[in-house]
Amino acid sequence: MYAICNSCCGSTLAQLQLLIDNGIFNVLLDRIKANEDVKLVRECVKAIDNILEGAEETLAMGGNGENPYLMKLVEAGGVPIIESLQEHPDNGIYKAVSRIIDKYFSNYIQQ
Repeated sequence: MYAICNSCCGSTLAQLQLLIDNGIFNVLLDRIKANEDVKLVRECVKAIDNILEGAEETLAMGGNGENPYLMKLVEAGGVPIIESLQEHPDNGIYKAVSRIIDKYFSNYIQQ
């Protein structure tokens, strides 16, 4: 699982797209729901952040519209899972999730 999480760091957009096409969000969200290991949950949250950030960087370089990976995460049922992590006892997870919500989900959650 750590190798999958690490593959989300520093990947090209094409590599991220391959991960998305192969269901990376479902895998990451399943691990988060299992909540078996704080370090693993933290790495899964970091991987989600890295994927969303990769798409944001592409949009900043001339892309248009919304973050396409954000919608994939929403479709995978990520919103309630990400929101639930705001109650996680680990402060590092709480901070990472708060950052994700503030940066990517603030408009979506208000709708």
